Amino acid sequence: MYSFLFLNSGDRTSADGAPNAQHLSCLESCIRNQSPAEFYDDDDLMLWYVEMMHRYTIRVDDDGEASKMLMDNSGFKGIHQVVNPVQEAFAITVLLNNYEGWERKMGLAADDKARLLNMTRWTRNPKKEKGKVTKIRVQNESGWSKDGQDFYREAIDFFKDLRSERNGEEFRKLQEMADTWYCANVLVKKSGAGRSRKRARIDVGVDRVPADYADLF
Repeated sequence: MYSFLFLNSGDRTSADGAPNAQHLSCLESCIRNQSPAEFYDDDDLMLWYVEMMHRYTIRVDDDGEASKMLMDNSGFKGIHQVVNPVQEAFAITVLLNNYEGWERKMGLAADDKARLLNMTRWTRNPKKEKGKVTKIRVQNESGWSKDGQDFYREAIDFFKDLRSERNGEEFRKLQEMADTWYCANVLVKKSGAGRSRKRARIDVGVDRVPADYADLF
C-alpha cells in the first residue's frame, strides 16, 4: 500500500493539531453501516471530508499530476474526477489506523521512550524477544491485519456507493461543495484578486479556515 504525509489540522481538529476524532468516528460509522444517507445528512461532515480530499486523499497517488489536472483551465475537473473511490478508501483507512496513536504521542514528552512504540490500530511490526519473533496479529506481508483489510474493502464499497446513480442528487451536492471549497481555498489564493476561468464557472460563498494536518509519519 501507499505511504504519504498527513498535513496539520485547522478549525475542525483538536486544539493540539490532531485530526478531528468526531468527524473520523462519524465517517467510520457511515462506512461500517454502508450508509451514504448517514453521510449525506451531515453537511459539516461533508465539508470536512472535501477538505480531506483536497489536502490528503490527493496525495495517495501522484499529487503533483492531480494538482495540475485541477488547475487546468482547458476543461473543468473537480476533485472527484481526479481521485477515485479506491484512493479515498485507502486515505481514510490509513488515517483511522494512525490518528489515535499519533494523538497519544503528541501528549508525551520528547524524550519519552513510549514515543517509539507502535500505536497503530491495524498494522504491527514483528519484534524479536529472547531470540524469537513474538506473535502478532498480522499474518500477511503487507503488515495490515485482517480487520484493517476488511475495513479497507468496506470503505471501497462505501465510496463507490456515494457516487452511484441512486445517490446522484446528493453526490452532485457533494461535488458542488468540493468545487466551492477548492475555489475559495486554492484558486483565490493562487490568483489573488484575479478571477480564473475555473472560478468564474463556480459561485464561491465559503469562508472557512482550511485544515492543515501535521506530519503523522
